Amino acid sequence: MRVQLTSKTVGAALAAGLCLSGTVTARAETWFDEQTAGCLMQYFTDSDHVAVRSAIADYTVALRKASIAMHYNNERVVIPAIESPPGSQEAVDAITTASRPISGNAYSDFVKVRNEFEGSYRQGGIEAGYYYSGESDYIGQQVRASVDRDLRGDQLNVSVVAGSL
Repeated sequence: MRVQLTSKTVGAALAAGLCLSGTVTARAETWFDEQTAGCLMQYFTDSDHVAVRSAIADYTVALRKASIAMHYNNERVVIPAIESPPGSQEAVDAITTASRPISGNAYSDFVKVRNEFEGSYRQGGIEAGYYYSGESDYIGQQVRASVDRDLRGDQLNVSVVAGSL
């Protein structure tokens, strides 16, 4: 499965849709018991004017004997262009340091967008999940399964987790 988001508004629309889907009230006769939805917008910046914006959406629904959880994050990082004249010591230092990614022209803003999705299904002490993270230069995926059990009156939890990239 490959997910590609090309529009800037797709992430916001997905987050809003997940939030609005949580507005339905669960009734005793429905196949699900409880659902929660949450949206979070984060914005960080530092003294070098590097900006990080994250639009996060979470949705969980509890079924009769199981639960489904989904998490989505659209993150945009902007590293401002170098303002020093070409060839100056400041420009050389900024371009050659490991903290600045080099892609194309260092005298223009560097922008990177990451889309992250995580979904899981849990029934009793068994859980299966999928994780996806994609940027313009890589895709990361993981499939995982886990089993856990409480022992000694819930004083001890034994868990086994297996995952594959």
